[in-house]
Parts: sequence; structure tokens; C-alpha cells
Amino acid sequence: MPQERRRMVMTLLPTDWAAEWVRPTTPDFKMVGPVLTGPGKPLPADLEAFITDAKAGKQGVLLASLGTIAELDKEELASMAAAFATLPCKVLWRLTPKEVPDEAAVAALNLGPNTQAGRLPCQCLCLRSNATGTVILAPDRLATCCTIFLRIKLAQSCSERALGVQVVTWVPQNDILAHPNLRAFLSHVGINSMYEAIYHGKPIVGMPFFGDQPSNADRVVAKGLGLQLRPAQAGKPAFREALVEVLSNQKYAKAAKAMSVKIRARKNTPVQEAADWIEHVIATGGEPYLRTPENEMSLIVVEVKPAG
Repeated sequence: MPQERRRMVMTLLPTDWAAEWVRPTTPDFKMVGPVLTGPGKPLPADLEAFITDAKAGKQGVLLASLGTIAELDKEELASMAAAFATLPCKVLWRLTPKEVPDEAAVAALNLGPNTQAGRLPCQCLCLRSNATGTVILAPDRLATCCTIFLRIKLAQSCSERALGVQVVTWVPQNDILAHPNLRAFLSHVGINSMYEAIYHGKPIVGMPFFGDQPSNADRVVAKGLGLQLRPAQAGKPAFREALVEVLSNQKYAKAAKAMSVKIRARKNTPVQEAADWIEHVIATGGEPYLRTPENEMSLIVVEVKPAG
């Protein structure tokens, strides 16, 4: 690794200063912007129906996706499901196949008698609800993974509105975040997820687990884009309180939209800018004229004091 680092003539980062901590950098350090974000594409039919039906159009949708590495236990999932059932919006919840491998795992969420659930294998997934609340399942060639549909109706004492939670093992996240009915994003705050939400101007409730995620969540809070939770708070009262706060307080949505303007306000797209710098390095033969002496140093510098 030290040898490869010494050969580097430029570092390209898929980030933007608007969403980062401001700090001095060297000339070979280029923030080109989030390269994996972009305008949303049409959604698969089942997701489009779930997000755009009449009730979703009024209440909006919360996207909940906590990454693919960290996994929650059954008790945490059940607590989160109970909290989701009380929210004033629909919820699109992405879980890993290990978390919901079969119907038994769905039953273990313990959503009670007010829940209707159905599970179909891949290649057979189009989920709609008619006027009577009946779930209609039809083939959908766009479905590429197993999807579980959970229809939740709040108790009469809580609300007369029919709400819904759809649980899936994969979603086109960037395209869903682009949807106008998407109101907020419950995320592990991985760097790509954070920038997809920012690009589309959606507020975030961050639940970081490890790596860069805590730092990303810190910036979300510092820049007014949302709130942060600890994994231990999953399904607890603070969990629901944070979701309701971000869903109902427009200051987070306003800050997210303002941040979206900042990272979009560039002459070239991030992909174009990255390509321009790569072509520049090729054209100059990799001449390290932007490098500084620190490139020759180890990533870990140990102070050595002479003996005596």
C-alpha cells in the first residue's frame, strides 16, 4: 500500500463540500461530487402503485433502509414494525433476506390482528390495494427479488386512516428518493445513501452502525438535514419521536432542499468532472506536479526520538 500511495498523482472523491466539514486540502485532492446519484428513473409497477396511491399521495412515504451489512435481531425488528404502524404515513421498509427469509419471519414481527401479510416468490409481484382494502397480487416482470407486503390498519381508537408498510429485500433507492411522495429517509447513513438523499432534497433520520456512518450522521445533524439515533434505540420511544419530528417539522425538508441546490449547482455532472480529471492525468503522463511532500509519508507517522 505505501508504494501504491506514493504513485498516486490525484485523489478523486465522490463528495461535495456543501455536505462535508470544511478543511484545508492539497491540490491533488478533488471533490467531484456524488457520482452515483442522478435523476430518478421510473419505478417498478409494484413500488409505483404503493407510493402513488391516493392515501400515499396525501400522507407520503417513509423509506427505511439500514444497509446490507449490519442486521437487527427479531426483537428490534418487531419493535420497529410496531413503531412504523403508528406513523402518519406509509412505510417502504427494506430488510435483508436473512432478516425476513420466510413467512415465519414476517409473523415474528408480531404486528397483531390488524395486519394482513402475503409473500410470493420472485417474478410474481405487483401489489395493489383496492377500495375495500383487499390486497391484489399480479405478475410483474420487473420484480427481481422476493417482496413481502404488509397491510397495516391502525386501531380505530388511534386513527381511521388505513396505512401500509411494504417490506422488500431490494429497492431502487435513488429512484425512490427522487419520488415526490417520498417524505423522509431512515438510513444507516452510508456515504452513497446520504448523498442520494441530499441530491433529491429528502431529510434523513440516521442510525449509523460503524465505519464512516457516525461521521456522516454527525454532518446530517450539524447541517440541519435531520436527526441521529443509536442502533440501541431501534423501536424505542425515541425512535418514533425522531421519525415523527423529521416527518412533521418542515425545517428539515427545507434544509435538505437547500442542500440539494448546492450540490447540483455545478457546470458539469460529477461523472463528467471525474472523467475530465482522469483525462487530464492521462494527458500529462501522470506528472505529479500537484503532489505535496506528505504523499511520501506513511499514513501512520511515528515520532522517533534519538536515544541519549
